[in-house]
Amino acid sequence: MWRATPLVVRTRIRRHRASIVGLALIFGTAGGAAIAALTGAARVESSYDRLLTSTNAPDLFVPATADAVVAQLGGTEIVQDIRSVRAINGPVLVTTDGRHLGPSTATPCQTGEHEVAVAIAPTRWGTEGWSPMLLHEGRPPDPNALEIAVPIGAAERVGLEVGDRLWLIATHCADERPVRLATPISVTVTGIGAGPLDVAAPGVEAVLDIAVATPMLLTALADDPAAGEDVDDIAAVWLADDARYGDLGPASALVPPQLTVQERAETVRSALRPDAMALRLLAVLVLVAGFTVLAQLLSRHLRETGTDGPLLAALGATPRERWVHGLLHAAVVGIGASVVAVVVAIGLSSRVPRGIADAIEPRRVVVHPPTLVLGGFGLLVV
Repeated sequence: MWRATPLVVRTRIRRHRASIVGLALIFGTAGGAAIAALTGAARVESSYDRLLTSTNAPDLFVPATADAVVAQLGGTEIVQDIRSVRAINGPVLVTTDGRHLGPSTATPCQTGEHEVAVAIAPTRWGTEGWSPMLLHEGRPPDPNALEIAVPIGAAERVGLEVGDRLWLIATHCADERPVRLATPISVTVTGIGAGPLDVAAPGVEAVLDIAVATPMLLTALADDPAAGEDVDDIAAVWLADDARYGDLGPASALVPPQLTVQERAETVRSALRPDAMALRLLAVLVLVAGFTVLAQLLSRHLRETGTDGPLLAALGATPRERWVHGLLHAAVVGIGASVVAVVVAIGLSSRVPRGIADAIEPRRVVVHPPTLVLGGFGLLVV
């Protein structure tokens, strides 16, 4: 009878192929959707940490020159590195159709939440130890061109896309009006992304939309009398591993709370947890709904295949042989469901709702091998 096992299994599959396909599709679709939701939950919860890691973000920004900060903190053991960043605080940037890149698209000098600043990128983005922004689309600005990367929130407010132009018409305001440059400076948007200070989340004290330009912008401003002294020095500070902002003691008073990335990270993580929990709950609901439908199909399938046992026994199959035939039959369903689950999980991975995390990292197809392997194997076993 063992030699006839392949023939028996093929015959059973042909006789019950409709119910086998139905079981595999229902079980695989539900399992794949659940895997996608669980993978999405894990990525949502860790999205801000990945942003900080991928950009090697500083722990603190101090509004002072690097030399001044070194004089204050350089002898502190917990300080790992200090670098100088030049920035324009209070620039007036407008689109070609006159919308302002700031809290209000109609008011050029409005301050507060989503206030815009322009930081000058490292000469070689990403090769000098850190990247100012995790790009969702486009590329970093070319150091030898008048180019800029814009935070995703600011870009969405005015409908900016990669390749569009912005005009810097002033570097500061006076009496709530722009102090206009003699010649507005045109910059091309080459990237749209997220930085550590421009992620909006409940509880975050201040969201700063920091665009990142190239040193060529400073060169273009050098001869304009209206630019004045509006380019400030900011020190980016990296702390030693496991060091905390509070460990600086009295020196921590140098750092405005809104420029403390470490403290902000705790708030953003807390804001991401409900979104991750909602996705885990969605995975559970999908599985419950899938199993509810599956139970009905499985009951029908068992009725259809219930006559196979007596037939095999009449042909001389032992109980062990009948058990093996049934196991192989079930394995076909399990393998089919696993394949469907992997395809569905990959297909849905970039479409899972993510809430706040959408502003942190770009949506992309996510293939997480451990989750796919474990999820597919779990379906096969079940």
